[in-house]
Amino acid sequence: MTVDFKGMNFENSELIEDHPLCLTILQVYAENARLQKEDKERKDSKWQDRASALVPQTEEDSTESEAWSEAHGLLIAYGLLDIELAGREDGIQYRMTTDGERLLKMYEQHQKMLQNQSENSQAA
Repeated sequence: MTVDFKGMNFENSELIEDHPLCLTILQVYAENARLQKEDKERKDSKWQDRASALVPQTEEDSTESEAWSEAHGLLIAYGLLDIELAGREDGIQYRMTTDGERLLKMYEQHQKMLQNQSENSQAA
């Protein structure tokens, strides 16, 4: 499915539907960016550690690691994540691109609209 909001057609919405982990990763980066803005002691940067390092892992780390790597690769290929080699100590840093932020926002608005429609139809 392609989400179309205000004339903006994002075929990348199919990526989120076909690979739900991509949505999870975008949500993790968005939440961490929000927390960074609120935390005055943190450096003022959109660059972040890899999302998989920011969330608890289960016992199946190796399988998840492969899935997380694949999802990160897809997000980078679709232009929804940027990467930067920050140095030997920090390694690779990630940040959502403007398209990634826009897609996540539109996806969340679309989900909210579907929920409202569902609630309205149940109330009728």
